[in-house]
Amino acid sequence: RRVHGGGVTFWNFSCTTHMQAAGYSIPVVTDATSTTQEELNEAIVLFLTEKLEDISFQRTSGGVNNKVYYVTTPSSKYVLRIYNNGFNSARVRYEHAVLTQLATKHFSFSVPSLVPSLTGTTSVTLRSGSEACLFKFISGGPASLSAAYAIGKATAELVKGMEDMKIDLPLPNPLFRNIYDAHHITTRDSFFKLIESSAFDHVRESTTYLGDLVKKAEVQAVEMGTLNLPEQQIHADCHFDNLLTEGEHVTGMLDFEFSAFDWRVMELAVGLSKYVGMKDIEPTFEKWVLGYHDGGGRLTQQEIVLLPDLIILRILTNVVYFAGRAIAGEDSLEPLTGRVDIYANRCRWIEGRRDWIVQVVSAKLLE
Repeated sequence: RRVHGGGVTFWNFSCTTHMQAAGYSIPVVTDATSTTQEELNEAIVLFLTEKLEDISFQRTSGGVNNKVYYVTTPSSKYVLRIYNNGFNSARVRYEHAVLTQLATKHFSFSVPSLVPSLTGTTSVTLRSGSEACLFKFISGGPASLSAAYAIGKATAELVKGMEDMKIDLPLPNPLFRNIYDAHHITTRDSFFKLIESSAFDHVRESTTYLGDLVKKAEVQAVEMGTLNLPEQQIHADCHFDNLLTEGEHVTGMLDFEFSAFDWRVMELAVGLSKYVGMKDIEPTFEKWVLGYHDGGGRLTQQEIVLLPDLIILRILTNVVYFAGRAIAGEDSLEPLTGRVDIYANRCRWIEGRRDWIVQVVSAKLLE
C-alpha cells in the first residue's frame, strides 16, 4: 500500500493481490526506482542530525518515476524521495512552490509537507546530480473501490482549493493538449519509431490501436485548444494511486510533481481514467461523479461533452510519457509494455460508453 506522512508522500504496496483482483493496474517497479545505501546516506545526512546507525531505510514498492524510501528514526518516520526526472530542477522547484502554497490552505485531507534541509532548502543536490527531498509521514493505505465517492469529493475539494493559485515560476510541466511533450525527450518521430519496434511485438495489437488513437488525439487537441475551456492550477495526476485512505475517508493527496496550469476538466479526466475498463465498474464511476458533485465540483456543457476524449487523452499521455522515459534511458520499457494492454482496454471501454459517460456526468455536474 501507499503511506503518506504528516504532509509527505509514502508508498507501500503490500496489498497488491486484492487490488489486481479488483482490476487495478499495479505499478511496475524497476531498477530505475532503486538506489544504493551510499546515496541514501548521502541524502539523509543533509536533512537529519541523527546518527546513521540510528536511521533505517526501506524501499517502497510503489511508484515508477523516482527513488522513494521510508526513513525511520528513533523518534519519527519520513519519506525520502530522490528524483529520477532527467535532472529537471525546474520541475522540483515548481512542485515545491505548489506545496508551499497548499500548506496555507485547509483541506479535509493532508497534502505533502516538506522537511527543510539542514541549510533551510526544500531539496538538496547529490553528487550524482539528482535532487532529493524529505517529507513528513501521513498515515493511510490504498483506496478500495468502495472509497470512490470520498475520492471524487476530495478531488472536487482540491480543485476548488487550487483554483486561485498562481505559481510565479515558468511552467516546467507539459500541458495535456501537447501530447508529445508528455516527456521532454519525446518527439512524434521518436515515439512512433519506438512503438513500431520489435520490442512491442508481443503486444502489437494493443500498441497499434493506441498509436492510431495518438494520431487522432493530435488533431483533437488542436481543436480543443481553440475552445477556451476553463483553466486553473491542477494537480494533473490526481487518481487513486496518488492518494491515501483510511476506510472510506481520504487522508492524503500525494505527488504534485506534474502540477500545471491546465484545463480544469483534466482533473476529472485523470481521476476517472483509473476506473474505466474495470469489470462492472459503472456504479463505482457514478459514485465518484456524485462525490465530485457533493464536493462542490461543476463543469460546463462543453467540458462534459469533451470528457470521454479527454480521459482517452490522459491515458495516451501516459503512453507517451513512459515511452519517453525509455528513450531517455531513465527506465526500461517494462513500465510501458506491461501496461499497453491495460491502456488499450481502458480506451476501448470509453469508446463504447461515450454517451453513457456524458449522460452520467451531465446529470450531476452541469453548471
